[in-house]
Amino acid sequence: MILPCILAAWSLIWPTAPDPPLAGPTAAPAAATSTLVEVSFNGEVKPTEVPPEEAALQLLRLDAPDATEVQRQAHAAAQGILAARAKFIDDFVVDNIPLLTMFGNAENTGDKFDQLMLAIEAMRKFRPLHEKGPLQQRIAGVLPEPDRERFDTLLGEYRAALVADRHRRPKADGKRPGRIEIVLTSKLESFGREVERSFQRVLYSGDLVYRYATRGLKLTREQQRRLRELTSEHAAKGENATEADNRRLFGRAILLLDEEQRPRFIKNLKGL
Repeated sequence: MILPCILAAWSLIWPTAPDPPLAGPTAAPAAATSTLVEVSFNGEVKPTEVPPEEAALQLLRLDAPDATEVQRQAHAAAQGILAARAKFIDDFVVDNIPLLTMFGNAENTGDKFDQLMLAIEAMRKFRPLHEKGPLQQRIAGVLPEPDRERFDTLLGEYRAALVADRHRRPKADGKRPGRIEIVLTSKLESFGREVERSFQRVLYSGDLVYRYATRGLKLTREQQRRLRELTSEHAAKGENATEADNRRLFGRAILLLDEEQRPRFIKNLKGL
């Protein structure tokens, strides 16, 4: 029962763009890369690595050397939408480490009720991201014709292929998933991948440590600059960072703070 409840909450909080009308037969794509539909070795439709809307925008190649000025401006506007979305998700990750940790613990223990409650809480916090409308509509709104039509067609083809593929494969209970369940589940999976990429992005850029460690601190510009340098240098070591590196980071950072700032800084670090 957990999945239907999550999907119901998702549909209420996050609106879904309506599918474009079904088109008649069309000519074959000009190249193998002119479609979002990729099939794995076992015959299953592969989910896009980035959100389908972002992948479709990439296929339009509106920033290509032969693109018009109108197309280049549209590409820049669409990239602005995606950048704002990425920043919102990055901010969520940094501000909700405890929530993400609790969700991970609930998954590990198999506590379905806690998973549902935490998922609904996360969806509620993400609601401002979708108040301006579904991502497909927002990007399509800045594209010129016929690029807008091609954009919608790419997404329609991809989702139709995904629905057809998953519908033919029964679930664990033997039932076949319906179209709405498949579409919402795929969106949930795609968004989960966005959050995971965001976590990796802010972690290995040093932004996660910097922003979490300095929460509530009133820093001078020089302190901000020096602390960002330290956390970026430390993050660049990735998984190769040793305990000695961690202690060195703490020692150098604490020296940049005054007596009033240090207690809050230490408290923040304990929460990481």
